[in-house]
Amino acid sequence: MASERQPLDVTHNPELLRVAQEVKQTRTRRILQADGEELAEIKPLAKRTRLPRGKRTSASDPIWNIIGMIDSSEPNNISERVDEYLVEAEIAQNHQP
Repeated sequence: MASERQPLDVTHNPELLRVAQEVKQTRTRRILQADGEELAEIKPLAKRTRLPRGKRTSASDPIWNIIGMIDSSEPNNISERVDEYLVEAEIAQNHQP
């Protein structure tokens, strides 16, 4: 229950409004006290951070190089047949005329 925040409208309380605006502007906490006793703390709200947006792509972006690869005549099942391709490459390299 202590973590629930309940807003308090200070629009018509000029002194409290001034203190709240000062806390917001200076980002400095203030302690409210009466008769030497600390009653409450006014602190600035945490700044909201925006998530970074993705960058726009251009024609020079490498992502465009993979478009259409699935329809290419080049082998697209390399991960399934890696051993066969390595053997073919080794044979081709060692049996050159």
